[in-house]
Amino acid sequence: MIEDIIIAYNDSPNEESKHFFETCADIIRQKAVDAGINYHNIDNSKLNNPEIENKINTFNSTFILSAFSHGSKTALHNHELEEYISTQTNNYIFSGNIVYTFACECGCDLKEDLERKGVASFWGYTKKVKIRPYDDRFITCATEGLVALLEGNTLEESKNRMIDKYDKAINSLYQESFLQAAFLLENKESFVVYGNDGLNIYKM
Repeated sequence: MIEDIIIAYNDSPNEESKHFFETCADIIRQKAVDAGINYHNIDNSKLNNPEIENKINTFNSTFILSAFSHGSKTALHNHELEEYISTQTNNYIFSGNIVYTFACECGCDLKEDLERKGVASFWGYTKKVKIRPYDDRFITCATEGLVALLEGNTLEESKNRMIDKYDKAINSLYQESFLQAAFLLENKESFVVYGNDGLNIYKM
């Protein structure tokens, strides 16, 4: 069973998406509390590879890493564009665990590298993600899959719930802004999930 979740997020004062990343982290933190899972915040002051590795080394069982920050095809980045998880770091530490991201392009090379190294599940995006910081629909779509997992749903159920959340949000946005709806649709279409459909936080 999952006992720990790392909530990594970029809340640098100079980060234009600070509110978005912080709000995503807040949602996951509350869901972790509801699920009785230990949460470990890693904000911009500690968002680096050694800090991630040191924290993981204290865990006694399977875990989730959730990340709300910038990314690229090969890495997740902190506010100084330093890679805190990448294809060049010790990705074997994620073997048998869940990595859930909202970050640009990390569903490409980083996803494939983590798969080769035995990650149980990876959630991410193959293209640059669009953010509307003060629109709850963008935030809830970004977090819905992990929220569903933390509520005990299987990977397949959680993925379907996230897709449904995107569809409903896109339909509601079309009434207000075709452009914003198109941005959210792009996020949905670049969204990728890897893992066994029957996986859940109780059975890895």
